[in-house]
Amino acid sequence: MPIFGVDVSRHQGAKLDWARIRASGIDFMIARASLATTPDERYRDYHRGAKEAGIPVLGAYHFLYPADVVSPAEQARLFVKRIGDATDLLTMLDVERDGPHKPKIKDAREFAEAFGDLTSGHPLLLYAPGWYWPRIGNPAASDLGPLVAS
Repeated sequence: MPIFGVDVSRHQGAKLDWARIRASGIDFMIARASLATTPDERYRDYHRGAKEAGIPVLGAYHFLYPADVVSPAEQARLFVKRIGDATDLLTMLDVERDGPHKPKIKDAREFAEAFGDLTSGHPLLLYAPGWYWPRIGNPAASDLGPLVAS
């Protein structure tokens, strides 16, 4: 039996109708906690709204920017600060292009290493859309943890 989730970020706006989202058959929610070195200002509101509507909050993700813009280790520190205790969270790194910003696999590896150090090895999923993977050279990435692809 499939389960369906929604990923949300500030782009969805301040007023999400969580009861309607739940009624549509959504089984869980994951929210963006940070992008580069910018906290997602809706992150905590989305967690609260989803929980109040009875939607399980499974996790948080960080949208990675390349090292030539900001250090991946610095991004990992912000992400961990935003999510707090990761023990009960599914955590994910979103690796894709954002305009001219194109993170590479080495950026993902640096983020993953820093994240692991900061969280005592908490698992980290890697999201990279199918269209982006060839752009970064179809790298071997099994060292980064489980992959989520679309």
